[in-house]
Amino acid sequence: MPVNIAKRVIPQILQFGEVRRPKLGASLPSIEQLKQQGYRVPVDAGLLVYQTQPGGSAERAGLRGLGSDGSIGDILLSAEGQKLNDLDDLYRLFDKKQIGDTVNFEVYRAGKTITVPVKLLGSPARTRTQPRRGVE
Repeated sequence: MPVNIAKRVIPQILQFGEVRRPKLGASLPSIEQLKQQGYRVPVDAGLLVYQTQPGGSAERAGLRGLGSDGSIGDILLSAEGQKLNDLDDLYRLFDKKQIGDTVNFEVYRAGKTITVPVKLLGSPARTRTQPRRGVE
């Protein structure tokens, strides 16, 4: 595990027995990864909203994933003025935020740049049939 991730999650695991942080509720490949795989994208950096999780922060804010017609999803360019090049950039921001906070994302959508406010939610509730015995 990279040390930057360990520094983020270990204090939460020790305190809560799990990692608790706001979630965007979306699959977010980086533009850099997509370009390396040969995809042509209209921006140089960011995170593509590939798919949103039903009821998650991204869906509730109106962020758009890939369309059934093959249209590209929204691209997250920055959050709170911080450029987003990979998921670690987003996680560093979320480490400073609480569930319930609102984050303003600069989003590339259909050739235009817009600002989308997103209220951050946690993970969806999970049902458990057995007591928790370890960290998931």
